[in-house]
Amino acid sequence: MRNHLDGISNYFWNRTTSGAMEGINNRIKLIKRQAYGFVNFNNFRERLLACFSD
Repeated sequence: MRNHLDGISNYFWNRTTSGAMEGINNRIKLIKRQAYGFVNFNNFRERLLACFSD
């Protein structure tokens, strides 16, 4: 708890969380798990770009 006290107190000062970034990281990890064994980086890059484009 002492190690994370700065981050915890920042939430109460600014009311911001890292939830959006956690969601992005989670989606990237999901795509990495689905693409396990593929050797072509360009395909992985294209999947990431397609996933995060609106």
